[in-house]
Amino acid sequence: MKFTPLNHNSVFGGKDYVYAPSRPAPDDFPDGLSNAPTTTVAANKTQPIWVRVHVPKTAAGGTYRGVVRVETDHGTFSVPLSVNVRAVTIPDAKDSGFTDVEWTLFFGTVSHQEPPVETMLANHGFSPFTPKWWKLMEDYANLRRDYRNNNLTLPMTTLLLQSGTKVGADGKVQFDWSAIDQVVKFFMARGTVSRLDQPVRRCAA
Repeated sequence: MKFTPLNHNSVFGGKDYVYAPSRPAPDDFPDGLSNAPTTTVAANKTQPIWVRVHVPKTAAGGTYRGVVRVETDHGTFSVPLSVNVRAVTIPDAKDSGFTDVEWTLFFGTVSHQEPPVETMLANHGFSPFTPKWWKLMEDYANLRRDYRNNNLTLPMTTLLLQSGTKVGADGKVQFDWSAIDQVVKFFMARGTVSRLDQPVRRCAA
């Protein structure tokens, strides 16, 4: 777990301080979770560690016990760990009646940037539908599955343009759905889709 240094506690409207905060600033506040395998801890300081435990569907209900071993410069410390597994089976996110929505942008432009910037190119140095992009989508699909995200947000306009959708000489739109089909099939094959979502942009009059 990472710490965020704050020089003062929260202030509402720039003038109203939070009354009786549980922890006064300035101080380091536990915030983000880190995947770093090691960390440096100063003397007389504490460092929380986040431990994730995966419970297979086939595991019977009950209490499971184990040990977490923490290796330090002063030796290895064993910390007892117990997990209370309930006798229920949670369905895969793709089959769940609960929809988990995480707003993401894995294709298209960030609307507030001028001039319009392709998000992946600006942040990762490669364009969508390239081999590196598909590798990133593979990693993204794994994260979606781990965090039970089952709502797939599709930027329809940019995906249609990616496929070559255009307006013909007769004024009729010639739709090409191939890019949309490709993206949807990719994530469905990885078990991360129960609902498709099209974000709606509202413009002020």
